[in-house]
Amino acid sequence: MTRRTSIMSRLDLGGGSAWGGMSGMMSIDIATLVWAMDIEYVGKRPIDLDGYVDEGIVIRPPTLQVKFSPRSHDVAEIIERTLEEFGYKK
Repeated sequence: MTRRTSIMSRLDLGGGSAWGGMSGMMSIDIATLVWAMDIEYVGKRPIDLDGYVDEGIVIRPPTLQVKFSPRSHDVAEIIERTLEEFGYKK
């Protein structure tokens, strides 16, 4: 288990994987972000749902400009405490 995934798994949301095709750790990572953060689009243009970036062999969605902020003071404290347990400093 890597350092990053072990931190995310400490913020356990319980239950099994609700998103079948993803690996277990990816599901936990995404669920933790959705649980812990308000995600706000801060781009200047409307989001192009059909847009893509063609980089030769790889085609990916365009980059979105977003702002992540903790949903509450309690969530921020949980995240800070967990990061400190794993040796990350502010």
